[in-house]
Amino acid sequence: LYGVDTNGDRQTDSYQTANNVSNWGNVLTLKLQLLLGSEETGIVTKKQTFTFNGATFSAADTRWYMPTTITAVLRNRLN
Repeated sequence: LYGVDTNGDRQTDSYQTANNVSNWGNVLTLKLQLLLGSEETGIVTKKQTFTFNGATFSAADTRWYMPTTITAVLRNRLN
């Protein structure tokens, strides 16, 4: 997702998909959302359920899953 300054104050006001960014000059940050999962099953005793990327994720197996969000500031875009 792209962090966009919508009111000119050089602060991220909303996060948008690439299709919804109307002015790329207003993009200040990037938000990366990753869903990490173990290679092997049987790591957890029951299937996990949690929110990821705005939706409920229900694991189909007993792998260990961890949602992670990383937000990066684009150099020279913030005051």
